[in-house]
Amino acid sequence: MVSTKAIGWLMIGLILGFFMMGSTVSMVEQSVISVESGIVRINPTGAAGSALVVYHPGVTTFNRDVTYAFAGGLAETGWRCDVTTASPVAPTDLAVFDLLVLVTPTYFNEPARSIAEYVGFLGDLGGLPVELVVTAGTDSRVSSMQLEALIHDANGSVLSILELWQSAPNEAFDGVTDPIEIARRAGSSIDLP
Repeated sequence: MVSTKAIGWLMIGLILGFFMMGSTVSMVEQSVISVESGIVRINPTGAAGSALVVYHPGVTTFNRDVTYAFAGGLAETGWRCDVTTASPVAPTDLAVFDLLVLVTPTYFNEPARSIAEYVGFLGDLGGLPVELVVTAGTDSRVSSMQLEALIHDANGSVLSILELWQSAPNEAFDGVTDPIEIARRAGSSIDLP
């Protein structure tokens, strides 16, 4: 005969398992779904250069917040920024841009599929400077390397890779460890070669 206590533990285990399975399915869905959005232009009269900032929104607002902080930093130093999500309707003619910024969350050690697919839509980048911003809970090394390889394969010139974590301490940037402020400062320190 099975005790009431054993049945209780079994039920708790089933409920937790069901919850974890649902969370994993949600993350998988978020990693593959592209979200179409319009273009938000920040600092329309910017004369320092023109940047296209493309991001995948992610499961939380963290990636969006990082994206807009980075674009805000660029705008502070005179850049005109067009910000949009990675999707089939995002701009693919990059001739009017001096810089491409890609911002991606990490899912299962990989960049968001929408970002990888977007890079594929672009074809040959013709040496265009590209800044990579890779976010994660705690570790983004593998995702960063994969995205960097995609850019090199597309003939882009990676300026740098900024890795920002939501659940682990970030490496100090100008004495700051807050990921949103790091993103803003990193955007304001972009100089093209």
